[in-house]
Amino acid sequence: MFLSGITLAPEVAVKALLVTDAAVVAQASAEEQVRVRQILWQTLPVSMRAAGLINDAKLASHPSPVDLARIGAPTLAVSVQDNRFGT
Repeated sequence: MFLSGITLAPEVAVKALLVTDAAVVAQASAEEQVRVRQILWQTLPVSMRAAGLINDAKLASHPSPVDLARIGAPTLAVSVQDNRFGT
């Protein structure tokens, strides 16, 4: 099923897995578009990543509040305006 999604509807896979609008990818350089496709293909086989993907989905849909001030290690947190997470 996942393989079909990457092959037949890559824009849906980009939106669902990479949380990026297809329009953003379409505007990217050819090199970056190749990189996006490579990232999608590198998620295969999904069966070996199922537990992690389920965990990611849980955390993304219902994130726990995090007190960022309590992080004791040097940390770089990055977000961008069009990341679809709304951060």
